[in-house]
Amino acid sequence: MGDFLKSCSAIKACKRIMNMISKYEELCQVYAQARQASVESIEVCQGFAETFIAQMGLYFQCPIEIPSYSFDEQGSMHFYPALTLYADPLNPDEQQSELVVVSIALEKYEDCFGVTLFPWEDSFQIIENEVETFTPVYDYIFEKVKESYANSMIAVNNNTNKSIRNLGWDS
Repeated sequence: MGDFLKSCSAIKACKRIMNMISKYEELCQVYAQARQASVESIEVCQGFAETFIAQMGLYFQCPIEIPSYSFDEQGSMHFYPALTLYADPLNPDEQQSELVVVSIALEKYEDCFGVTLFPWEDSFQIIENEVETFTPVYDYIFEKVKESYANSMIAVNNNTNKSIRNLGWDS
């Protein structure tokens, strides 16, 4: 057994000298690189989502909330910007309101971001530093919100001040 341990130590020493790594160590390196790339992608997507929400607030001229976000196995970010609508926006505290939630998937490409709106699965390409590329997405959301209220009944409940409309998912 002593000779075996000596030979193992000798092999490890030789590997270090020759900069050779085991198959396991190579797999660990690949994992570490993939993990680092994922962390960087998440940070980039979160940063872009913050810009997207800030620009959306400027477009609609109102605060935009982000109730939640998540990432799927393919690296797409899913987030749900929401705006609150009031019957009388000048007296929001005294009015029943509705929170309109938009379902968005975000992917980072080489030179732009892909933004997909669900459930329609319509996609847009946005270049982060070119604000004019954001406008078609916001125009689309604006039209979808208007469509969602055309020919639809709104739940009127005197017991609660805020209802939720999941844009495209609710009838």
